[in-house]
Amino acid sequence: MARFLVDLKPILGSATDARRTWVRRIGILMEDARKGNPAILAAAAGSIGREYTPTFRSARDRIDRITAPKGALECHRTLSRWLDKLVQSGELLIEVGSSGNVNRIREIQELLAEGRAHAVRFNEEYLRLISNLGARVAELSSRRRENALRPTCKPPTNPG
Repeated sequence: MARFLVDLKPILGSATDARRTWVRRIGILMEDARKGNPAILAAAAGSIGREYTPTFRSARDRIDRITAPKGALECHRTLSRWLDKLVQSGELLIEVGSSGNVNRIREIQELLAEGRAHAVRFNEEYLRLISNLGARVAELSSRRRENALRPTCKPPTNPG
């Protein structure tokens, strides 16, 4: 379990960092959609999609290469779903850039909302796994201390 959690950390970190700046840029894009030039808006959408989608796709591919241990399947599944929504959002931005159909930008908000639901579920599962692992480590440490305090040899018996 510990290996699984350690393997997730860099993948999650890179995807989360990229998502943070990506969401800010999408927010600006949404604001521009209300008052901007459709051609410029489509080009910006395509640019954002091409810039960030490879990062999300790479994270998704890396997650697929990790085998989740028993008990961590839901954590693995929800992280995969979150990344799927990020990839779909990015692909939609690329499509808007190619087609010029800026009306589809609103669909990104729906995909992001679905992604947030998966992220919340992932966070719950991740915290559960960390908590369970911490409890298991504490239990094993306690057993080791108890075993260390036990005498290692039997006291001599009095034959008499």
